[in-house]
Amino acid sequence: MDGLQFINGVLLVLLISALLAKAQFHNYQSAAVIPPSFNPTRRNVTYHVGETALLECSVDNLGTKEVIWKNRNQKHVITVGSFVFVGNGAYSVSHPSNSPHYDLVIKNVQRHHAGVYECQVSTREVMSIDIQLNVIDPPANKHRYSSPPTASKPAASKNRERAVNENGGETDDRSGRQAEQKNNNCSLLTIHFPTFVLLSTLSSILVYLPR
Repeated sequence: MDGLQFINGVLLVLLISALLAKAQFHNYQSAAVIPPSFNPTRRNVTYHVGETALLECSVDNLGTKEVIWKNRNQKHVITVGSFVFVGNGAYSVSHPSNSPHYDLVIKNVQRHHAGVYECQVSTREVMSIDIQLNVIDPPANKHRYSSPPTASKPAASKNRERAVNENGGETDDRSGRQAEQKNNNCSLLTIHFPTFVLLSTLSSILVYLPR
């Protein structure tokens, strides 16, 4: 009986160990099959020509998978993970350490960059989101350089200038009349001077004549 009880105890321990191992394996499988998922991001963005465009893509539970960026208008991929396949220097990937973000960065964005971009996870089944990039011309500069407008003088200043001009005109007229009067007086003296001399001579003669 003691040997049978011992064997039963050993079998019970082995059974419990097998059940625990199976449960742990099931938990590992459950954790391993959690699929990646996209976090909410902006799906429609607009930038001006010459700016740096940022297209956001955030993925949870990525695991060993990779994030792929593509342009719907192009056949080749732009990036895989942090590696850039387009060698023109305009594209790069912003992926901070331990971050779910794999954002596509486009420097000096131009109108030909506009379109639909696809952020894709490298899974067997197609798993992707689309981001619409709009590129518009920069706003016109309202503060254009130009010569400042000539400030109009206040009405009071104009009135003062008009008064000064009128007073100056009256002074000039008065001075002109005085000069003309002096000229007339001089002309009268010049004209009547011989008569004056003749009259003085006659008066002197009359004084010495006998009465």
